[in-house]
Amino acid sequence: MMLERDFFYDEVRNGFYIPAIMKKAWGAEMLILSEIDRICRKHGIAYYLGYGTLLGAVRDASFIPWDDDVDIMMFREDFEAFRKIAKEELPEELEFLSIEEDSSFRGMNAVVCSNAKRFNEDCFKKYHGYPFSAFVDIFALDAISDWQDKEKKRRAFLSLLYQIRGEIWETGACSEESLQVLRDTEAYYSISSARESSLEGRVGVLIEKVYQFFNGEEGSKVASIPIYFLHNASYPREAFHRVQYLPFCGAEFPTASNWESLLTSEYGNYRRVVKAGGEHNYPYFKEQENNIEKELGEDWGFHYHITNEDLCRPEIESFRDVILHAVEMLYEGTREAQQYDEKREKEEVDARLSMLQEMALSIGNRMERKYGEGKQSVSILEEYCELLYRLHVVEQDEKEGAEKETLFKTLFHLLENLREVVQKDVKREIVFLPHSLQAFSSIRPLVDAFLREEGIEVKIMPIPYYDVLLDGSFSEPHDEGGAFPEGYPITDYTKYSFAEELPDSIVLCSPYDAFNASWTVDPFFYSKNMQRFTSKLIYIPWFVTDEIDPKNPEDGKAFYNMRYYVTVPGVFHADYTLVQSEGMKAAYLEKISQFLEQERERKEEKSTTEKASFPEKAIEEGMQVMRKKILGVGSCLFGEREGQGTKEVVEALRKILEEGEENRARKGSGKER
Repeated sequence: MMLERDFFYDEVRNGFYIPAIMKKAWGAEMLILSEIDRICRKHGIAYYLGYGTLLGAVRDASFIPWDDDVDIMMFREDFEAFRKIAKEELPEELEFLSIEEDSSFRGMNAVVCSNAKRFNEDCFKKYHGYPFSAFVDIFALDAISDWQDKEKKRRAFLSLLYQIRGEIWETGACSEESLQVLRDTEAYYSISSARESSLEGRVGVLIEKVYQFFNGEEGSKVASIPIYFLHNASYPREAFHRVQYLPFCGAEFPTASNWESLLTSEYGNYRRVVKAGGEHNYPYFKEQENNIEKELGEDWGFHYHITNEDLCRPEIESFRDVILHAVEMLYEGTREAQQYDEKREKEEVDARLSMLQEMALSIGNRMERKYGEGKQSVSILEEYCELLYRLHVVEQDEKEGAEKETLFKTLFHLLENLREVVQKDVKREIVFLPHSLQAFSSIRPLVDAFLREEGIEVKIMPIPYYDVLLDGSFSEPHDEGGAFPEGYPITDYTKYSFAEELPDSIVLCSPYDAFNASWTVDPFFYSKNMQRFTSKLIYIPWFVTDEIDPKNPEDGKAFYNMRYYVTVPGVFHADYTLVQSEGMKAAYLEKISQFLEQERERKEEKSTTEKASFPEKAIEEGMQVMRKKILGVGSCLFGEREGQGTKEVVEALRKILEEGEENRARKGSGKER
């Protein structure tokens, strides 16, 4: 089964963030489903999409965003037919598990799942590099009796049997009273074969036999009895009289022609999208992931682990700051030269004049490399150098005091003028690094706003991204710059020297660096490296989600998935992260707090040496930093939403860019003599 590469990329649907690792799980499950479909077609076995999978097919022709598995249904006779041929027909990396195959099987329903052979190189590639066991749930449909008293009796027996099974799972044994219940059930349903099994198996097989007891009566309704027991969901038998094929993830799969009755029975108003629900067993691979991570530690490359250095950052001056600072140094150096002249310390004056000459030439050369010729600032610097030389000549003649005073006044006048002109010539520069057209769309209104501002130079720099291959290497680059809307000034990233340009701000749209299961931007553009070239590294998410309340159980899945886009390098390395609301800022901070505590515990378990390197104090200091760095200002994706849209994002970024300008203005406002 072929799936497009972007199938495996993170997405937000119905306000819910679906991480790349879940997309890989879906991809692996789709391959298993395609194998089941192949076998069923070959042998004339009927099956039907069901439950969440059917709901997703009807709504979006895909998985519902918060689902993590594939569900299918089979009538019991088809289920038995499939069971008997599954081992022979399934590829070696897949196996069929059910209570009929293994009386100690503890699943509520049968599954076809991947086994340890999935780590074989060919299998790993076949299943899209998905590292965990994937599966498809198979729910056998059995008859519901048309007689309510019979169903009431079955429900009572099943309730007792479930309790006994739980007792055995917990203690390994059961009471004499429980054994009597088993005997009574066997007698009531005329079941004797269960006595040949182990105690756990005996109960399991007995439960399965009770599920099937009314199949010969041809009741008007059918159900997966465990689901019926839990949710009272049953379906008209006639709903399955014909098969209808529905599109699902690029292919078509069978379901009941009256699929609406199935969904109505299970969900009521199935058209109404409800919240994702609690975390509990989501995602299904959570335990597998935790076990592998404990075993491999930091060699498990899917998760980011923080270091103390990640909460620090190098001090960087932008090109503009360097030039403005250099102009102030010229002013200070000229003042010192004047003071030494007044003291008649000729050697000190000459030394200062020589230093100032070199500094002015360096500033002018650097500006010409960046902007080319013709800047007024460079002309003033050239005039300044000529006056310095004249002052050096005059300095040799002790009688020329009046001319020296005039020259110094002229120098200060030039520097005052230079201060003003440099502010105009050297604009604040902001570099946007969208990796895709979707990412650009998320910041486009912000880009538009700054393109209209005279004092800001905007660089739009589409950067390449790659698919992450099975061995950790990268695919050929994907460059979507050519698909960007016309009329925007595009800067070629291969011709831009970050070390030379030192922009005032760099805006990232991808926070993952190397920690995304499906794709990555070019490593040069990883957040840690971008810190080297700007003092204001900004991360703006390419998406928005529904609001997430960490304390609300219904937001459990959404809060869990925040680990895939919050506890990643970009959020920690960025000087500011602009999120969609104050509420989401609180959710980010709660996720980060939990993450830092988990990191502390992990380091303590790993070694006593590392224990001291990440103490409780470091967590609180880290949280203090993150509280300042994460701003709940809004998102351009909200458009002009009051208090949370483009206007607020533009204003927030403008304030960040202007940080330090007031202090510089106050410092330069005093008249030097």
